[in-house]
This record gives sequence, C-alpha cells and structure tokens, in this order.
Amino acid sequence: MEEFQQSDMYSGLDLLLDWCNDKFMEKITPSFVQQLWNLNDHWLLSEIHGLHSQASKITIEARKSDQKDLIMKVLIASEQHRIWHKTQVLIDSGCTISCINEETVKKFNLEKKILKYAVPVQNANGTLNAAGSITHVVTACLEFNLNGETHAETI
Repeated sequence: MEEFQQSDMYSGLDLLLDWCNDKFMEKITPSFVQQLWNLNDHWLLSEIHGLHSQASKITIEARKSDQKDLIMKVLIASEQHRIWHKTQVLIDSGCTISCINEETVKKFNLEKKILKYAVPVQNANGTLNAAGSITHVVTACLEFNLNGETHAETI
C-alpha cells in the first residue's frame, strides 16, 4: 500500500495491474489510480483488496420488477464526512459513467465540486438529455452486501 501511495502514475498502474484479478483489468485507469490516491488508508486498502480477492461468482439480491432494472440497498457516505445513510441505488450496467441526482446529493449532504467543463449527456437514441449537462462531481462511498460479505466502492 505504501509503495502504491508513493508511486507515480505509471508505476501505480503497473502495481495495480500486477495485483488485480484479470476480470478487473479494465477498471485500472489513470482516473482510477487518482481516485485511489485520494482515499484514506482504510478505504484504499478496501478497494485494493477488492481488486484481488473478489469471488468470480456474485449473487445480488434485488427487488423483483417487470422492468429490466436492478435496485440494491446500499449505505452511502460522502468521502469527506463519512456519515452513512441507507438508500437504494439503480444499477445500470449499460451506463458509461456513474450518476447521482441532485435531490440525493442534497438529501445526504454530499459535497459537490464544480467541473471545469460541463459534460453533455446523451440519451440512448443520441438526443441530448432534457436534464442538461453534468456540471458538478461528487465523490461518494457505497457499501453493500455481496454473498454475505461487505463490499465497498468509491464512485
């Protein structure tokens, strides 16, 4: 862990790629390394452990629905404050980024940072989303139960 924290970007990428389970290779990006460097020791260790030892078969308990969506119960906390709140999240495996709506950010008092450049959001049909561009970023920690074990993600 100490070696990773003191590494430069290329060395950090190499260390993570050597450590992680093959199925997580695509997750190892410069942006991910930067996120890890911003975590405290506890969360960094949790994230690094998850890259190596996660079981290959995962069962997720979700609500039953006629829609093709997956909703999970999670704990969410601001990376800055670590005050945990119970909520539900929609898992969208087809989405290219993780998003959170403004109401949830306000409800849980998550800290927002303004983006230097707004990110346009397109719908699946290629049209611009009516809610507009993404103008802020939030770093939040999620914890949820997978096969009886607690799993943590920073998004």
